[in-house]
Amino acid sequence: MTIWILGSTVGVQSGVRVAKNTIWLVVMPGVVFAQESTSGQGAFDPRFDGPTPFGWDGYVLGTAFVLVLLGFWWWFSSFIQRHRTTIPWVTLRYAWPAFAVAVGLLIQLAADHLPPIVLAPLIAIYIVLDPPALVGAILTNAALNLEPRSWLAISVMCSTGAALTYLTVRFLEWRAWINVPVYLNLRDRPGDST
Repeated sequence: MTIWILGSTVGVQSGVRVAKNTIWLVVMPGVVFAQESTSGQGAFDPRFDGPTPFGWDGYVLGTAFVLVLLGFWWWFSSFIQRHRTTIPWVTLRYAWPAFAVAVGLLIQLAADHLPPIVLAPLIAIYIVLDPPALVGAILTNAALNLEPRSWLAISVMCSTGAALTYLTVRFLEWRAWINVPVYLNLRDRPGDST
């Protein structure tokens, strides 16, 4: 006897096998925990001695933060949809990554010579104006674990930031034009002879 599932035949025994595997996965952890508690070695202890990572206020703030990000994304998408014809996409495609590299290099080079009260607002402005470059710098630093102030680290972080910024602009351009219908003007034009 066979059963048709998604256009293929599956034997009845495979259903029995699934039931056996499910029982095995449900029963075995209980057996292991019971054995640990009776033997006294490595008994399961669900208590957590450290501080809880989040309280209810942390969850509320996290949910509010996610809702704010979603609202910003909705607003930003509708802004791009409304102004897709007036945004200079080609200029933005090359100017924004160049801005990312230039300001990133200036901040890296000036970090030793500027007081923290001047450097902190510059970094904050850079983070607000170019989040993809910041993500690129963080990912590159985490992946390669380079010496923080070396020229290799600076050049790799700036190039990764510029590449991510370029890809972000291309994604936003694609997102702006994705819902625009394409019309083929196949009507006869005046003066055309058929």
